[in-house]
Amino acid sequence: MSRIDQHPAVVVPAPDTSSPTGGGSVDITGVVKRFGAATAVDRVDLHVRSGEFLSLLGPSGCGKTTLLRMLAGFEQPDEGDLAIDGTSVLGLPPHRRPVNTVFQAYALFPHMTVAENVAYGLRQKGVRRRRVEAREIGRRVGEALEMVRMSAFAQRSPGVLSGGQQQRVALARALVNRPQVLLLDEPLSALDRKLREEMQVELKLLQTGLGTTFVFVTHDQEEALSMSDRIAVMLDGRVQQFGVPEEVYAEPASAFVAGFIGKQNFLPGHLVQPGVVRCPDGTLATRATDLAGGSSVLAAVRPEAVQVTTVEPTGAANRVRGRLAGVAHLGDVVQRVVVTSSGVELLARAPRGGTGPGTSEVGAEVWCDFVPENVHVFPS
Repeated sequence: MSRIDQHPAVVVPAPDTSSPTGGGSVDITGVVKRFGAATAVDRVDLHVRSGEFLSLLGPSGCGKTTLLRMLAGFEQPDEGDLAIDGTSVLGLPPHRRPVNTVFQAYALFPHMTVAENVAYGLRQKGVRRRRVEAREIGRRVGEALEMVRMSAFAQRSPGVLSGGQQQRVALARALVNRPQVLLLDEPLSALDRKLREEMQVELKLLQTGLGTTFVFVTHDQEEALSMSDRIAVMLDGRVQQFGVPEEVYAEPASAFVAGFIGKQNFLPGHLVQPGVVRCPDGTLATRATDLAGGSSVLAAVRPEAVQVTTVEPTGAANRVRGRLAGVAHLGDVVQRVVVTSSGVELLARAPRGGTGPGTSEVGAEVWCDFVPENVHVFPS
């Protein structure tokens, strides 16, 4: 492994006062995009603040990449408006917009060196005096490569670089143009898990240091939670929830968001009254809801909110009996799978050593308990 992939200290650049990018707010208003009879983006409204790290999160086919491509200028909306710093960019080609894009496939030119790849966009712009152009291009390419810790690789071919190094070069190539908005289309998906987690940290630190607006597309909820200032969760071309990571995780707006962001246990049942759900495994005390009594609902509780014991917790508001079906060691967390008497699988996660004796014996009869405040209720 080369030293560059051993996660040394991240270079957080100082603000460039000689040529500030400024601004970077994005307004998406009533945007619709259709492909034949299919609606890929369905009346999306979003405001991205200047200097914000926004993630568009959702499963394949939810419209997130189409929305990014419209911001980049590779697609045009059928309805609505797209504005950057209050100025509409509708109809402008990609090179006329104050944005740059980092693609999932880094699209580096194999016949150029790393430095030539990074300089390519600047050379396309050109300036009046070629002597000044060369000096300015050299300075900015050097700064961009130092920013992503690739200065030592400036004269190498992209073909001899690792995936993580190629990703850094693609970032430098996008950032060297000093865009007001950087668009990133799942740029970490080709990396292995360890390097991907390292690059998540580096990307966020880089964005914070630059103060550039990042719009990041991903289907990986851990990426979105770890890097974003705010997250827009999408499904079927619409935004299901828009908020800060803590809010989206702890206060999901729908059963889809609850299940897509992190792990979730769902117990089907009927609402007896606000805050009381009758399930096949018993009656549960839950958060209050404005759903009508008698409604078919899903009670949802996170695995980390579920406690597993071998003795019935008589004082617990919610307790469900079951059989321990499996135990998985996830580093510093232990996950238990409990199958209830009705056949529902419940996940419980606790820090290593955080549960009592007998709770790791597969086949043992156990009890799961959780407090009402941690139980959300959604329409079935």
